[in-house]
Amino acid sequence: MKHRILSLMILAQLWGCFVAVSSAMAKAPTVYAALFYSPTCSHCAKLDREFLSPLQNKYGNKLVIVRVNIISAAGINIYEKALERFKVPENRIGVPALVIGDTFLMGTAEIPGKLPGLIDEALSKGGIDMPDFQGLYQMYFEQRDINLKNFSIWQLMIYKFKQDVVANGIAVLILAVMIVSMIAALVIPLSSVKAPKVLTIFPSWIIPLLVAIGLATAVYLSYVEVSEMRAFCGPVGNCNAVQNSPYAKLFGILPIPILGIIGYTAILAVWIFQQLRPASLNRSAQLILWGLSFISVLFSSYLTFLEPFVIGATCAFCLTSAVVVTMILWASILPTRKVMRMHGDGGGH
Repeated sequence: MKHRILSLMILAQLWGCFVAVSSAMAKAPTVYAALFYSPTCSHCAKLDREFLSPLQNKYGNKLVIVRVNIISAAGINIYEKALERFKVPENRIGVPALVIGDTFLMGTAEIPGKLPGLIDEALSKGGIDMPDFQGLYQMYFEQRDINLKNFSIWQLMIYKFKQDVVANGIAVLILAVMIVSMIAALVIPLSSVKAPKVLTIFPSWIIPLLVAIGLATAVYLSYVEVSEMRAFCGPVGNCNAVQNSPYAKLFGILPIPILGIIGYTAILAVWIFQQLRPASLNRSAQLILWGLSFISVLFSSYLTFLEPFVIGATCAFCLTSAVVVTMILWASILPTRKVMRMHGDGGGH
């Protein structure tokens, strides 16, 4: 009973620490906007040169304007979606136009007249996320990376990390814990090294509890993916940027959250089988559970690495899943050590 209470306390403390750190270290507010223009539009060029460029210099990293060329196929598609969403009348269709939050601005008078006030208001309220038009995030990534072609791989990684130091820093910390956990998951069952006492607080029943948390996270992100709605990201990170990155699908086909559902379901199925299995299958069931957990942490480590160093954005839900699979791996270490030593596979007795 004491172990159960202690385990629940540790789970609560880990989650509480993550939320507390996230809240306390929230990133500076940022305002995102989408500017629709045509390369043949002289008014667009003048607006950009005489108003938007000085405005960008004033706000720095607090203001991100994604430029959408309506002459391109991708650009006109996004523009048409904006016109449809804001029910723009025919007499207001044209460029330059700009979307910021729930506001559609049009023309060289309205944009300079209203945009600064909207930016200040948004910053005072914590910022405004990217307009949620399909394809806009990809355009943002392309524009952000256009001047990075001459960077070395290390310079590029540092640049990406600096896009959100707080959230990416948390991701790196969790990644380090995952790497250490994988080493421990290999060394402890296969050698005579003494197991840390902390591992004894993870009873078998904690695995389905962790799976439930992981499944809830994966199901929510899958719903976001399928419905194309915006994810609630919390005070730190940018879940929508991660969800819309090229790495959000395995081989460009299978959404990562769907893969997460499959993985968590497999772990739960093996755990249930382990509780009902004949004694003769105990070793096999435990090794499969340990293997699934290890592979899950290995793959999550890869994804966690991509967030701060390749994508340049971190998803709090993804980090939650990474913590969950790591704890499942911790819970599987001692039982795996036990069955391996019972069958003479370990490094000692």
